[in-house]
Amino acid sequence: MHGHHVSVADGEAFLSASRMLFGPITQRFSRGETPSLPKLVSVHLGSCRLSEIKAKSHLVVSDRTFWRSFDPDAIKILMQLSGRSHFEQQQVALDLGPRAAIIYDPMRSYSLQNLSDVDQLILQVPRSTFGDETLARLASPVPLPGNDDSLTHIVSGLMQMAIGTAHKLDEAS
Repeated sequence: MHGHHVSVADGEAFLSASRMLFGPITQRFSRGETPSLPKLVSVHLGSCRLSEIKAKSHLVVSDRTFWRSFDPDAIKILMQLSGRSHFEQQQVALDLGPRAAIIYDPMRSYSLQNLSDVDQLILQVPRSTFGDETLARLASPVPLPGNDDSLTHIVSGLMQMAIGTAHKLDEAS
């Protein structure tokens, strides 16, 4: 742990830290695969939380029925830095390659099949910051335009810069 606003979890701690940050998710790595690589770095940015996950291929399944009152109520923006993944939610299936990004509501059950080693940034933004119209659009996952899109490029750049310098930030920053 660097400051109490930055946390790092790897190996065994990875699974419990993931559940604490993201709510009731199940993660399955291939049999015999020691979870040595998974690494989760997470930083509080005001009311948002930014996390980076580096892991071998694995399956992530969320099940809404196990949601607890203290789980984070946040919309997620997932930015795939490297690797390939397959995301499914509400009968919508999306393939994510390097530089792809999606916005989704984790309160709705989903699965994320990471097909290779992955490096992902996840920004959790409180649900309360979104209007009803936007939340209605998030009934299924919304892919962000490719990295050549200027907004995607800016968001991606900010997320990468923030996680890269997270350990140097103090609580006030």
